[in-house]
Amino acid sequence: MNTLLALGAMVGAVIPKAPVPEVIDSERLLAAIAMVETGNDNSKLGKWGERSAWQFGKPTWRQYTTEPFHRASTDRLLSKRIADRHYQYLSTWLQRRKIAVTVRTLAAAWRYGEKWALLLQDSDYAERVENLYKSTE
Repeated sequence: MNTLLALGAMVGAVIPKAPVPEVIDSERLLAAIAMVETGNDNSKLGKWGERSAWQFGKPTWRQYTTEPFHRASTDRLLSKRIADRHYQYLSTWLQRRKIAVTVRTLAAAWRYGEKWALLLQDSDYAERVENLYKSTE
């Protein structure tokens, strides 16, 4: 019996425990992203033509709506709905690929595209979003 307990202790020490998934408040995360992107200014235009507080490019906007792209800057409620849908898309995309869904991976996916989430989770951008997110706890 003691040998079995000792073996169990050794196996437990060798097998890493799965990390506890981070619980993310999407509203706080989207607020942090909007603040980093534009200072939460829905009318601000990005240098590549991005629009809204969340700085959607035209392809991302088209992924979720047929409304004219200019409305991203003029209709805050519509832009927020698109932001919510994009957040869900990115979360699901990361989960399906077994990538940890964290504030940093989501921020990196938002800014650089989902395929770059893991590689750029330590970027200055992801760190700024995470700092703002944590400051609103």
